[in-house]
Amino acid sequence: MEQLSSLIFQFSQFLFPFRQSPPPFPLFRLPLVAYKNVIDLMTSCEQVSLSLCSRKTNSIVKNIRHRPKSLELWSNQLNWVEVATGYLEMKNIRRNCSPLIKATGTSPDFDPVETVMIRGYRVPVKIETDKNGEEYLETYWNDENVGLRMIADYVCDLFRVNIFSIWLRNDHRRMFDWLRNRQSFVNALVLGGRKRISDEDYRYVISESNSYFLEINAKASKSFRMENLNKKLEAVTLLDCPWITIDNLMTVDARRINVLPGKLFTNQDVNRFLKHWMKGGSPRLKQIEMDLVDWNEEAFLADINVQEGAPGERLYTGFYEINFNVTNTVHLVREDGIKASFGISSRNLFFLAVWPDSTGRTFECFD
Repeated sequence: MEQLSSLIFQFSQFLFPFRQSPPPFPLFRLPLVAYKNVIDLMTSCEQVSLSLCSRKTNSIVKNIRHRPKSLELWSNQLNWVEVATGYLEMKNIRRNCSPLIKATGTSPDFDPVETVMIRGYRVPVKIETDKNGEEYLETYWNDENVGLRMIADYVCDLFRVNIFSIWLRNDHRRMFDWLRNRQSFVNALVLGGRKRISDEDYRYVISESNSYFLEINAKASKSFRMENLNKKLEAVTLLDCPWITIDNLMTVDARRINVLPGKLFTNQDVNRFLKHWMKGGSPRLKQIEMDLVDWNEEAFLADINVQEGAPGERLYTGFYEINFNVTNTVHLVREDGIKASFGISSRNLFFLAVWPDSTGRTFECFD
């Protein structure tokens, strides 16, 4: 281990400046198993840095490194490509990502300028450090969207994995079409951005997406409408979506639905949704949150039969991080006997939580 640590220190000094000719790394005079072990001890960012030194180092990192099955590549709203390890199997785990490489549209302000070749483009590059002290590569492009596509393609090819999650923040349709052309499926998709998106592109991305996790956080026109969503997902989050209706939500086949501030529903809207659920609608739904104009339990429970449970607080461990403390002993019972609690969440949103929760606990477990 001491020898490997020493080697890592030696060849880390060669990571910059980048070279397009074979670097004189002592590493590559070692037996195959030895330098494979060294490369496997490097961080993902160091592996990307090493791969950019030459075609030979790219081939070695690509073909020799250990490929963990659980490695995920995420592209976030800052045009970073990040890496996360571990499967998204647990329903209550936050994904912690480490930065790899970023595409920016600004010009480099340092001298001398080091350059690398990425997918046929020679671009300036610099090692930067994020707020957590983790290093990443910053690359500089005339068009940062082209840059994001190129660095994503490069890293996906290097690690032989597809993008797991991506945030579309501008040029939405072109970026979405690029994504669909490079891979048939992405687990998580965020439609975002500060600038208003055209209604046509907004509808196109939502209609054509097939992700398990969908977040809509982009502005359409005030007149935008969709008749239905007809989506089967694990979870959908709708932010600043004044166009969404209760009829839309009834067409969504998801385990978790969050309609966050930006849309206010009436008690009559909630009443319609609860009646829809009690008759067997939205059978996969486990939890939903929505903002109400004015909370009135009598109004949203009109003509709905409720049942009284044993007194006491119930902790509903939600799916994908959202939990509820249920103090209301009054609950709903669906036609098939499935029970659901309701109330106001810590975020002051109306919630419906369908038992059992993500840990398998039932309503009766707390009696």
